[in-house]
Amino acid sequence: MTRPATLAGLVLLTVVPLIAQQAPRVLTTGQKLKLYLVTAYGPQPIAFSAASAGFHQWVDTPHEWGQGMRGYGRRVASRFAQNAIEETTRMGIGLALHEDPRYIESGQTRFWARIGYALKYTLLTRRDNGGDTIAVGRICGVLAGGLLSRTWQPDSTRGYGQGIEAAGYSFAADAGNSVFREFWPDIRRRVFRKR
Repeated sequence: MTRPATLAGLVLLTVVPLIAQQAPRVLTTGQKLKLYLVTAYGPQPIAFSAASAGFHQWVDTPHEWGQGMRGYGRRVASRFAQNAIEETTRMGIGLALHEDPRYIESGQTRFWARIGYALKYTLLTRRDNGGDTIAVGRICGVLAGGLLSRTWQPDSTRGYGQGIEAAGYSFAADAGNSVFREFWPDIRRRVFRKR
């Protein structure tokens, strides 16, 4: 290998990873609103609400809603409405504070570093200017969803403590979602690669 080729290879090895890790372009307000519509009312929140309702149906919580399709329907509607409150609050505050609503991959290769990054970005987010900040929109959204959803709950799950508990479950779900998003590109490449 000639010296220029070695130098070019060294530049590619050092510069390309830096370019790949740069934050994506800033979203416009319209793009953020489109993303909001998907995260609040799209297929993923519908599927998550159905799965969450299935679990709560299984453990019979809240028991006042009973079993059968009527109880299941109430649980689906309740979880879906809680998610809509979370996402609406998150987007409104996020727009005001110039928070980027996307999850941006770490660009790291070590497993535990990626897990740590994903968990950290459950409570942090990027700002439109590229800096990191506390995810005020997400935190307020999760708390609003957990607490406001108590207004239509029956007596056994209506209290303030139950609202904080519901918010805690939402934070845990957000953390799991961040980990999933961090590793999904790798899974997709391995599972769906062209053969």
